[in-house]
Amino acid sequence: MHHFDPLMAPTPFNQQMYDEALPNHSHNKVKVGFIKEMEFLPVSPAVRRAMDIAKKGLEDAGYEIVDFKLTHDDYQRGTDYLMGVLTNTSVKYFDVDF
Repeated sequence: MHHFDPLMAPTPFNQQMYDEALPNHSHNKVKVGFIKEMEFLPVSPAVRRAMDIAKKGLEDAGYEIVDFKLTHDDYQRGTDYLMGVLTNTSVKYFDVDF
């Protein structure tokens, strides 16, 4: 993959690590975070149906689905972080250690 991205370190592929992370491995399931809907960003019935189909497909394939809610404050905080990183000017104003 590093041939396509010159900024990526040339890391060899580890087949054993990959196999252990697969959902059919006896002691390890891949977790997928799932947001059904956000109160400030409603979805149409067609999108909701597609998401339910995708969720069932992932569960049937052995993935562990973790439902969570994203509040408006969480969304705003994430947007603020993203905008700070993209503009590279506001990062110093965040109240966290990087």
